[in-house]
Amino acid sequence: MTFKYYSLFIKRMKIYNKVKLVVILSVIIGCINLFIGNGMKELYPFFHWKLYTSPVGASNYHFNYRVYYSIDGKVFNRISNDKVERSMLRDDKIFYLNYIAKDTLRPIERIKNFKAYCNYLYPQHKYFQLVKESYKISELIKSKNNYDKEVLLTISVK
Repeated sequence: MTFKYYSLFIKRMKIYNKVKLVVILSVIIGCINLFIGNGMKELYPFFHWKLYTSPVGASNYHFNYRVYYSIDGKVFNRISNDKVERSMLRDDKIFYLNYIAKDTLRPIERIKNFKAYCNYLYPQHKYFQLVKESYKISELIKSKNNYDKEVLLTISVK
């Protein structure tokens, strides 16, 4: 009876050691890939692929939706999604902005939802824009402001 459990334990330990080796090797190759830079082939082919969160492949072209505010309606400033405001976390903001930006909503619903969002989170500002920022991660690392902006909505709240 004990020999049966012992042999099962040995088999599981062998599998565990193989998996541990693969994980360690994957992390090492991924770290080496960080320092290779652009223009060279990747050692680890899945390094830039977000396989579990957003499988976009190797294109590295991403986009975010952001809210810009203005006091006078002329110069708009970017609002960070990272700050927690009125019990809305970063992920909540991103999820809601993605919902508002979808083309499936009617334009009236988009404006209504965006006004409600802005009134709730930023009551001190009057003018807002919903902006789609498109960028390549490799270019964004080189220059912090290297992204394309497309204004989807512009509203006045008060």
